[in-house]
Amino acid sequence: MDWSDIADYLLDEIVVRLDSYSDYVRLRAVCPVWKSSLPKIPKYLPLTLPGLMLPCNHTDSEVFNLFFAASEVHKLKLAKTEQWLWKGSSKGWLVQLENSPSINLINPLTSTRMQLPPLTTFPNVLEYIPERIGAEYSVMTVNMREEEIRFFSLAEMKHFCVKKLVLSTSPRGKNCLAMAIYGDRDELAWCRIGDEGWKTVEGGWCFFDDIIHFDGKFYALDYIGRVIILPDEEVGASCPKATLFASPPNPDRPDFISDYFYLVESSGQLLMVDRLFESSSKSYNTVKFKVFMLNVNNVSSPWSKVKSLGDRMLFVGQGESFSMSSRDLPCLWKENRIYFTDDCNRSFDVHVEFQEVAGSDMGVFSLEDRRMETLPLPPGYEGCRRRVWPPPIWITPNYF
Repeated sequence: MDWSDIADYLLDEIVVRLDSYSDYVRLRAVCPVWKSSLPKIPKYLPLTLPGLMLPCNHTDSEVFNLFFAASEVHKLKLAKTEQWLWKGSSKGWLVQLENSPSINLINPLTSTRMQLPPLTTFPNVLEYIPERIGAEYSVMTVNMREEEIRFFSLAEMKHFCVKKLVLSTSPRGKNCLAMAIYGDRDELAWCRIGDEGWKTVEGGWCFFDDIIHFDGKFYALDYIGRVIILPDEEVGASCPKATLFASPPNPDRPDFISDYFYLVESSGQLLMVDRLFESSSKSYNTVKFKVFMLNVNNVSSPWSKVKSLGDRMLFVGQGESFSMSSRDLPCLWKENRIYFTDDCNRSFDVHVEFQEVAGSDMGVFSLEDRRMETLPLPPGYEGCRRRVWPPPIWITPNYF
């Protein structure tokens, strides 16, 4: 049989029955006619598996493994860059910083690249002088409540400036908004795709841990668990102002335990995940998690503690957090668990302090028995405490 003679409607019938991108790639490779008939970006194919992007080795900066399940590992060849740094992912797009002012969004499946306004346009950046080698940036910082100008090299700035970046929708959409946590005070700045610079979010709030776009609004979570809200229509205004939405659910915590907070949408509900870890002068280690649900319709009593996730599982780390149901995933992924990757790379100071051990704090936390489990990884990466650098990034691949 000559496969090139198959009718287009039959080819479409085959495509809608596929459930993985790798099968779609193989289908396009059957013959030249199929490759030309089927677009590189599929029209129908849903991709519901969580992906974990892992470096192939320490020397090759353009090849990565995208790990979906025990039997499904795909090599990704991304545009080679010098001294790149991934700052997580959002809406299926990777956030990439380099030894330059550029901030790029990269789709790992299609290699499409889009640019956001450069680092030089953040509100705290005073100067960028490329000829001043080793101190190209002058940045306004705050030391003991007093303003202080600090100088950063190209390499330092990519760690220091952006802590996290989240999109409201796919960057291909004309109404896409980007919100970033930036600077030594972990403040908020925003832009639209195509803008020339980043703009300040007013309100005086700072020291944020995470951001999420949920139900037409940006929610930001600070270092003690306060939730700040910023509706989309206000972000589009000339001077958007964030306001307090909810006080922290559990402000009293032991002094010897540090926290990272995450916001996760799960089954239409907004969850706050409290990641508690112990640290010493040479290491850090996640010890447990707490989960709270934010009732967005009850500001007088907004929090309730979550003891079980049911059939859901949460994925947290450097990038945008997300949740999935065990009913939609292979048996490798188990319900009522939190899958976490190393998150030390979010802070310049933490990156410097723990750079020798960074990349090893990965695992799975079971809410059922409150125990830690090993993060399932492909051959060559096994072991919950094996150092992987740069740290793996959770991603839900998106073709658009």
